[in-house]
Amino acid sequence: MSVEEHARSRTLQVVVGLAVRGTNAVAGWLAVPDGDDALTVVAAESADASLRVPDGHRLDLERSYGGFVLATSQPASLQLVAHDDRAGAELALLGTSRGHLLAVPCADDDDQVAVLEVVAGEDRGRFDLDDVELLSILGEVAGAAVVESLGGVAPPTADELAGQLRQLERSDPAGFGRVAPLVNSLLRR
Repeated sequence: MSVEEHARSRTLQVVVGLAVRGTNAVAGWLAVPDGDDALTVVAAESADASLRVPDGHRLDLERSYGGFVLATSQPASLQLVAHDDRAGAELALLGTSRGHLLAVPCADDDDQVAVLEVVAGEDRGRFDLDDVELLSILGEVAGAAVVESLGGVAPPTADELAGQLRQLERSDPAGFGRVAPLVNSLLRR
């Protein structure tokens, strides 16, 4: 799926909006890996009309906190300061030399498929454990939505299901005996 198609995903946009409002952040975004060297923003939200992260904005995978979170599979909550090379994009967005960032990985099974980030000005104070928990839950939703938008969770076709049932009938007749009536009742609806 292209970056443009991700950007149209209503679910991803809602997740980012909930992240911004739920953590009292100034802005937030969801970024997906785009090749080997960048993360691309596919959904963004801002509580302040003067701050805007455009869809398609690229973040350096090696030199951003989003890249760090994606690589380590661990959330990060930290204070952004001007002399921190990784904080440049976020501080430029905030228009200040200090602020706060919270970023969580968005996973599907064990695969890191995106990163969800929120930022706030210095006056907001640090993100707390409740913020980390909220963003982690939203990150799980976002990870599933990213994979779904890529077609990774499509249900089996009728032919695939029939083949799986035939296989079950051969390998486990008793199991097939329990499953077949359930499938039959679903098909009759």
